[in-house]
Amino acid sequence: MDNYVWIRGEVIESVEFSHEIAGKKYWRTKISCERRSGRKDILPVILRKKADISVGDFVEVKGVFRSTFNRKAEPGWKRHILAYSIVLADKEDPGNFVKLEGTVTKEPVFRTTPNGHEITDLSITTGKNINYCVCWEKVAHAAKNLTAGERVCIKGFVQSRNYRKRKDDGFNIIPTIEISVLLLENPDGIKIAPISAPV
Repeated sequence: MDNYVWIRGEVIESVEFSHEIAGKKYWRTKISCERRSGRKDILPVILRKKADISVGDFVEVKGVFRSTFNRKAEPGWKRHILAYSIVLADKEDPGNFVKLEGTVTKEPVFRTTPNGHEITDLSITTGKNINYCVCWEKVAHAAKNLTAGERVCIKGFVQSRNYRKRKDDGFNIIPTIEISVLLLENPDGIKIAPISAPV
């Protein structure tokens, strides 16, 4: 599969109606996934049918990473996980994994963060979706040499963060999610870069 997401975490928002397309209703919730470092990623999840889950439940979600260019979409929901299944799970076994195989859409951008981390911003298309990724450390140095149209496979996890959007009277804090890349391979499974540790 060229787009696969698997997470285990705690439900932190009640399931509620999201939207309707061509007569089909979709539902939504948010899942908190804890990293080994203790940091928590808050991930928006869209459900293809209403699930019998409650806030506080620990669940396993399988699905795909999606992005939308709908200007009316709420901040924080423009990128999300579309769940194919969601079931109760063992709370002692958290997890967060994503695998994408697709085509680089534009030239990567290599930069250094204010904290001194070297990263490369990468966008990969898997069909209709453009998936935004951030590569760290040695993977960042390999990713900066990729070219638009090149086919790659990435493995990592879905992370959440907030960014500041300038307004006339200051800034808005906008939540978003993206893919943190830990392993970069070519379509034949050959590593392009060594595994990087999450930051």
